[in-house]
Amino acid sequence: MQQADGRRRKYAICGVIILGLSLNAWLIVQRRERDFPMTERRIREQVKEAHRDSWELQKSVPLRSSEMENVVKKLPSCDCIQPPADVSAIAYAEMTEQQQADLDEAVRGLLAAFADYSPESLVEYMEGRGESLDTQMITIMKDILADEHDVDANRLNAMDDFEVLSAFWRIADVQTHWESVLPESSCLVTWRVSDRSPLDDVLQDTLAKADRDVWKGYARHNHVFVSDRSVEEAMQTEGTALCADTRVLIKHDASHEGQITPYHFRFWYDPADERWHPIDMVRLQTFKNAPFKIVF
Repeated sequence: MQQADGRRRKYAICGVIILGLSLNAWLIVQRRERDFPMTERRIREQVKEAHRDSWELQKSVPLRSSEMENVVKKLPSCDCIQPPADVSAIAYAEMTEQQQADLDEAVRGLLAAFADYSPESLVEYMEGRGESLDTQMITIMKDILADEHDVDANRLNAMDDFEVLSAFWRIADVQTHWESVLPESSCLVTWRVSDRSPLDDVLQDTLAKADRDVWKGYARHNHVFVSDRSVEEAMQTEGTALCADTRVLIKHDASHEGQITPYHFRFWYDPADERWHPIDMVRLQTFKNAPFKIVF
């Protein structure tokens, strides 16, 4: 429990940094292009252009299409990402039928929630995953609304958590701008981490690593929901944790010129409630439009 509490405090501090600076500070550029030698920068530009050219030729499937069920089912058969180092890769077929079915539902539901994207659709999806709004993150949102947007403190204190989220959503102009997915460059891998692995390093520093090595910047979005127990607490009992990473290549709507970028999501499976829980999200910065805000 102490380890899990420490992790929550770490995320709360991270939330203050990301959210507290300004509503435009969601994007964290970890590596700038000028940080690389000129020769490496040229090679990287060539690689990025090759990616963009390839993406433009691929079929896209509208996120609200009836084809999405088949798209999600085929994700494990695609090969576009690898599990983190120092973990045990788990073949999709090695999982139980219940784990497979619930993972399909978790991924499909998340894509649908991000397509419809509203406070209502996101909360409904997360509640279906056994997640509730994190009171620490709600407090951070209240502070932003009061300090940066002069929302009356008494009014904020009278709001429930969902009302605070909805107010923040409106003021921050939270949007995904998602339109469709490119199945050919989308995929899913499953893996298991043991209590012998450095858990914080595995969970915090590995998602989307290959894509982060290519693109100059990325946004890592704090998860503003919590489950009944954390993955750390589960590992104290189980000794291991079953995880899944999915990469979805998303085409944005006309307001962002149909630009294409990878999004990565991480889930972990809690055998206590037999559900996959979202835990992490990374959005690559593959184009120069102003960053937009996403609540995850």
